[in-house]
Amino acid sequence: MTVLNIDTLGNTPYQVIDPQNQAKQGMNPTVYNHTVNRRGKYAAFDFEHHRYKCRECLVGFTIQQQQAYLPTKILIDASGATTRNAVYLPYLDHFATSVRLSTNRHPAIRYFFTDNLSGCAVYVDKRTGGRFFAYHVNTHVHSSKEETKRKAPSRQHAEATHQLQSMHSVSARDQRLYQNRQNQHVCTKDIYLGAADGLKKKGKKLGLNRRILKKDLLAGTCVLGVRATGGGDNWTFYYQTWGRLDRKGASTDLIVIDSATF
Repeated sequence: MTVLNIDTLGNTPYQVIDPQNQAKQGMNPTVYNHTVNRRGKYAAFDFEHHRYKCRECLVGFTIQQQQAYLPTKILIDASGATTRNAVYLPYLDHFATSVRLSTNRHPAIRYFFTDNLSGCAVYVDKRTGGRFFAYHVNTHVHSSKEETKRKAPSRQHAEATHQLQSMHSVSARDQRLYQNRQNQHVCTKDIYLGAADGLKKKGKKLGLNRRILKKDLLAGTCVLGVRATGGGDNWTFYYQTWGRLDRKGASTDLIVIDSATF
């Protein structure tokens, strides 16, 4: 059984990989089609919510070391060749995905993984006195390279923020979470890329005499959850943002920019 050493999150960049989308191919989620009505200055929009059952998201994983300039891979294994001790939640372009972390039915679960973030948001709700539900929501609104290249890395357009929050709220109702929903954990772009905004000193070393912009930063964010040993439903959720600066032929080595709980 593969064990991930959480103490390494501060110095070893990680990237979650589903090789050839093998895990996704074996999943058959329930799909909900939603329309969110216009609200004030925000336009109406449609989206799909794909709700997965925990048992189809059960996977094993291995860890594959890479060269110093690449992140270490957390390779999702849905073949059954490794112990299924993790829940893997995929993302879908412009849609929402969710899964219940059913540790009561699957007591071997120790980890939660989802696809890497670059502008998406991850939410984790807890039913009062009950289980955890994880969501990965994505929108392309105002996220083109042309719109973001001269913005701070953590900046997200207000319309995109509205859509992500709305998708999460609506998807929670599909999970039958109403008044008994406690929004326990939130990981949004302003949180996981916030530290990248402060790389001004690093930029000066590369000849950049201004703040770092999105177009200067090559980065990714890994999100994972770790369940405490000894049973129960005690989870700790982490994000880790790694990257390097790259401008006019000058670049830094791949580093962990930020790592924290959320």
